[in-house]
Amino acid sequence: MGMSRIAAATLPALCLLASPAFAHHMESGQTPTGALAGLLSGLGHPLIGWDHALFLLAIGLLAAATGAVRAMPAAFVLTVTVGVAVQYALPGLPVLPWLAPATVLAVAAGMLARPGTPQSLWISVIAVAGLIHGQAYAQAIVGAEPTPLAAYLLGLALVQTALTVALALLVQRVPGLAARAGGLLRATGVGMLGLAAVLLATS
Repeated sequence: MGMSRIAAATLPALCLLASPAFAHHMESGQTPTGALAGLLSGLGHPLIGWDHALFLLAIGLLAAATGAVRAMPAAFVLTVTVGVAVQYALPGLPVLPWLAPATVLAVAAGMLARPGTPQSLWISVIAVAGLIHGQAYAQAIVGAEPTPLAAYLLGLALVQTALTVALALLVQRVPGLAARAGGLLRATGVGMLGLAAVLLATS
């Protein structure tokens, strides 16, 4: 399958997952009240927001292209957790809803403009973005008891790590994909850039 067709197939699938009917989290806007509810909310939240889903796609591809298969997802998951914790501890901290989609736009632009950016710089950018996404994720859990909070963080960590690492390994290990990772990165960057710009403008 060609690079453009892979990107074209992946992006709409993620957008379908990002249904506006689930705009907040898996509990229909209600704060999780138990361990299972917290876990399900954590597992589902990154997949039901288009900005978060697209960003996970970008991380997986960047991790494969830069060789940071473990370091980049780990940096994102860690800083997301910090972002959630800070917002949970300081619920009055302002949340700017456009910031998370803006990170998708910025990273997509970077994927096109500077595909040869050093691994360390990409990891730093992804880590900063993780704080922003974590702040947004925290809106699903602020006010919850410690047990659902811990389960929510576990769910977030599991789903984000699984998706980004699995995608990175897939690109690296499938015959032919590793050699064309740069092309896949650029093709996906084009799609992400256009979609992110449109949805950011209409959000």
